[in-house]
Amino acid sequence: MPRELNPEDSARLDEWVAAVADALGVTTPVPVSSLLAIAGDVAHQALRPASPVTGFLLGAALASTPSLSADEALARVREVLAAFVAAHPESQG
Repeated sequence: MPRELNPEDSARLDEWVAAVADALGVTTPVPVSSLLAIAGDVAHQALRPASPVTGFLLGAALASTPSLSADEALARVREVLAAFVAAHPESQG
């Protein structure tokens, strides 16, 4: 679970997300808390560099599969993470 952001950082994050979403033409809601949570879990339970790559893959999956919801995509990543951790217990740290 991600650490709580102070109000100033939370406002800056909201501003950043809105600016990037606008630049990329993203009009769907961005589940920031859920994305931060999965990014932290992947970084600490699988491998740190896997975190941004996972974020990219989530976006690609949502863009290429209109019927896939963000919640379902996040759930699938959690399933993969659980299986990966079970197969690679040494990678947790």
